[in-house]
Amino acid sequence: MFRALLIVCILLISVQTNAQLSGQAKIDSLLYELPKAKGDTNEVRLLKGLSFTYSKINPEKGIKYGNMGVQLANQINWDNGLAMCFNSLGANYYAQSKYPQALDQYKKGLKINKELGVKNEVAGNLVNIGLIYKSQSDFPQALEYYSDALSMYEELGRKSGVAITLGNIGNIYKFQSNYPLALEYYQKSLKIYEELDEMSGIARNLGSIGHIYKSQSKYAKALEYYNEVLQIYEKLGTKIGVAITLGNIGNIYALKLDYPKTLEYYQKSLKLYEELGRKRGIAITLGNMGYIYSSQSNYPKAIEYYNKALKLNKEIGSKSGAAYNLKNLGGLHYTLSQDTVISKIKNETNLISLLKDVNLNKSIDYFLESIKLRQEIGELNELSKSYEDLAKAYKQKGNMFKAYEALEEHHKLKDSVFNQENADKIAALEKAREDDLKQKEIEKQKLKIAEQEKREQLILYFSIGFFIVMSIVMFIIYRLLKRSDKLLYNVLPVSIAKRLK
Repeated sequence: MFRALLIVCILLISVQTNAQLSGQAKIDSLLYELPKAKGDTNEVRLLKGLSFTYSKINPEKGIKYGNMGVQLANQINWDNGLAMCFNSLGANYYAQSKYPQALDQYKKGLKINKELGVKNEVAGNLVNIGLIYKSQSDFPQALEYYSDALSMYEELGRKSGVAITLGNIGNIYKFQSNYPLALEYYQKSLKIYEELDEMSGIARNLGSIGHIYKSQSKYAKALEYYNEVLQIYEKLGTKIGVAITLGNIGNIYALKLDYPKTLEYYQKSLKLYEELGRKRGIAITLGNMGYIYSSQSNYPKAIEYYNKALKLNKEIGSKSGAAYNLKNLGGLHYTLSQDTVISKIKNETNLISLLKDVNLNKSIDYFLESIKLRQEIGELNELSKSYEDLAKAYKQKGNMFKAYEALEEHHKLKDSVFNQENADKIAALEKAREDDLKQKEIEKQKLKIAEQEKREQLILYFSIGFFIVMSIVMFIIYRLLKRSDKLLYNVLPVSIAKRLK
């Protein structure tokens, strides 16, 4: 359950911010302009803008406006607009954790942009597709698309694109627990952002490096990085960044088992999310607070917060978030079905049922509902974990047949996510990348040698030219002197001329 909490919190770091207009303010501005549009490319842009902005607030509305944009772009035969709308639809489906649909939209956009030859947009599509595969724990595919995007951004000389993609590759290695390699890519990305003096990118990478130290249980170092990130976001006035970072700092205190401090930071984060109207952030923070209350054995409060988070995730269409909440509720009721827990709290509260069978049945129901959502969105890794929890609940209930079935599903899914074939693909991709880097280094050395040879050749040509010019000058001077002597001897007697010379 705690692992689920951490994964949800880590995912928050990928939220992008808009420094000028964000959330409802931007939507209001776009809705104000929409009636003035006249069925042209400008209207498609407005619909695309509404669709993309709603992806962070209300994906259902985002899909509605995205489809309107697709329809209009088709009517006016504007392929570029069509690709933009496909991308915004992809963002909305991704926000809902509907990964197959999101992948379909991004691939449609990729196809059009390739036909149009818009390399920058192609690279963006590749990054988005890589993000989908990462979310599905298909790390080899994600790395493949990110690597293609990186090569394209490098070719275009788009440093910001290179920095973003390096960070995304770092995320892949982080999810694979390859922390040294993840740190290497984050540092490369950070260096480019520092060259560009792009503070939001610097903050994002510092936060990612903080995650690495947190994963290695180096909490003091992680807090050092998170506090640096917090200062940057506060200086920039980026409230969403502040909210995310406060949540991350709260996570560190949770790992240190300092629950009062954890709740203090979660409350600050929650307040900012509520001010911004960021329902996804509110839902995640409520779920995290539910976990803390559960850890404090305040089970009524934990159930209250889990249910608040669940209601909100269902409202915004976040199946992934709802699945986490259901899994946590299942885990909580499983805990309440244990004799040692029942005996400990039976005199402390009347707000929850302490009947063993009631809680065990609730636990199974919640796990099954979580599994159903995981199956719909194709999150194989988390689905595997949910089956493992379900197996424990069935075993506790004494239904060994169903416990065995659930455990079989757990192992089958675990193998499909982390099988040897995937490990080989990852190794092959890593080797290909290393070979590519080596080849680039060889090319650099060749270029340096060629430049050195060119310089040496220029020096040689200059020396030869200088010698020739000086020879000509000396020859001319010699001829002039001879003429001068001849004139002198013609005018004066030889003895006097020699004396004069």
